[in-house]
Amino acid sequence: MDLLHAWMLITVLIYNTFIAVVLLKSSGAISLRELVREKSLPPPVETASTANTASAGDTSYSRVSGLAGAVVLSSFVWGLGNVVIYKAFLAPADIPVLLSGVSPFILSASALFAPYAVNQLSSIFKS
Repeated sequence: MDLLHAWMLITVLIYNTFIAVVLLKSSGAISLRELVREKSLPPPVETASTANTASAGDTSYSRVSGLAGAVVLSSFVWGLGNVVIYKAFLAPADIPVLLSGVSPFILSASALFAPYAVNQLSSIFKS
């Protein structure tokens, strides 16, 4: 193995070790159940029209889709970081072409956050 490949391997190992350490340190402080539950709201006055609405503590579709979006995008960025580090050592001229093809995917994956955004906007106008 030549020196260039050794530096590339060391750089990729440092990058992935840092991300793994951050994930392990934060995993104990994050509760997935709490992430996907509706926010606590003041108890509404129950009428016939509000009897079937979601209450605090119910699983929220918008939060689940937002969580899925966060997992998909963060995994993609993590993998993209590995590819960019690899290309930076072996073919630096390919990086702009690679990154220009990424923007449509990131834009389409951000649609997973749309239900959460609509839910937050609707709660603003309900108040």
